Amino acid sequence: MIDIPILDTRKYQEFEGIGQLIMDLVLQILSWLAEEERNGIKQAQAEGITEAKKKGSTWGGHK
Repeated sequence: MIDIPILDTRKYQEFEGIGQLIMDLVLQILSWLAEEERNGIKQAQAEGITEAKKKGSTWGGHK
């Protein structure tokens, strides 16, 4: 994170709380991105299952 200048909170030490605010914002954004990715994967899986069912695919072992 130090490679990204805006996220280097060491330069905001004279402004109390700014470093913590930036860290909190970054954490919230990364959390949101992870949640969106999980939702996207679930949606893609659901769409794939729906398409497979339309084509008559079956799952599980042989009966």
